[in-house]
Amino acid sequence: MLMMLLGAGKGVENGFLHSFNSDMAGYVRIQSFRTSVAYAGFSKGRSVVLRPSDLQYIKSNVSGVKLSAFDVYGPDKSFIQHDKKSGNYTVLGVSENYFDINQRIKVIKGRKFDALDFSSARKVLLVGDGVAKRLFSGAADPIGKLVRIGNVNYTTIGVLDGGSNKDTANQVLVSAGAYANLFGAEKKISTLYVMPDTAANHLVFEGKIENLLKKSNDIAPTDDKALLIENFLEKSEKVRGIFNNIKIFVWVVGIGTLVAGTVGLGNIMMVSVKDRVAEIGLKKALGATSISVVAAIVVEAMLITALGGGAGLLFGTMMLRTITPVISLFDGDSTYFSDPDIDLKTTLSAFVVLFSVGVIASLIPAWCAAKISPAEAMRAKG
Repeated sequence: MLMMLLGAGKGVENGFLHSFNSDMAGYVRIQSFRTSVAYAGFSKGRSVVLRPSDLQYIKSNVSGVKLSAFDVYGPDKSFIQHDKKSGNYTVLGVSENYFDINQRIKVIKGRKFDALDFSSARKVLLVGDGVAKRLFSGAADPIGKLVRIGNVNYTTIGVLDGGSNKDTANQVLVSAGAYANLFGAEKKISTLYVMPDTAANHLVFEGKIENLLKKSNDIAPTDDKALLIENFLEKSEKVRGIFNNIKIFVWVVGIGTLVAGTVGLGNIMMVSVKDRVAEIGLKKALGATSISVVAAIVVEAMLITALGGGAGLLFGTMMLRTITPVISLFDGDSTYFSDPDIDLKTTLSAFVVLFSVGVIASLIPAWCAAKISPAEAMRAKG
């Protein structure tokens, strides 16, 4: 029971982290909107436009920045075509380090952008798996195939795993430079990402970024509408705290079941001692010490515990191996339940707890056995 509870808890945790991996990476995401307060000669309702210079300003004035990136996209979808197949999809321009921060976005075929793709604004792109199914349904492999965006041909270098994220599945990614060449939007940023080198003082880190951006974009200090700043450092700590509490709860429930098993094992050993009163008394008459009698009962209980625990471990492992395919039958990719395995450390910890429970369960029967005298054994035999 304990192993199954631990494995199931791990499966839920793995599934959640797989689905929200980029959110768990720990970073600050910034998007701009309209001002809600008139300030510095600008009227209320002014559109705030983030620019690459804002990112450089942050890196120059905020210490502890580990990674930074941005993306840019327009309000309208673009007409994209391959041979006779076409569709309207969102084209997203991304900068270097984009995939390092957005770790949830995985390339399932081909490769990501490299340094030369960014520096030369090469005409290459990655497509979401939804786009790939639509445009390349008759092709064995989309890698190397030409895709037309507007009047410009791009070479497909990779396919993105959309998973449960429909946005990623139906997106086309190009480098930020290629996006600027295509749409002429090189001085605008849609979303800005900043990751610190440590999660310490993440609220201070967020506050510094907010103050700098408000200063560089002439936003009133009291304006809480112009910038949307999401602190995934704080969110990730809260989520991990939830899963730590779940682990504690699982251990408490599991140990509770073991304690209940302790009562049963203790009763079994007590019955065993009563049935062997004559045998124990004879051993003591022949010179066996109380310690040796106690040791024999404890070892016997540990053997029973080991056999039962081993069988429980085997059964629990088989159930955990079976449950994922079963869930997949009803939930496709089983996004929120993945790899319900337990590591060696957890397994050893469970066995230590199990053996401890076995020893505790045998102490009272062993103590009763040690008190049996040869005379009492002869009366029981008679």
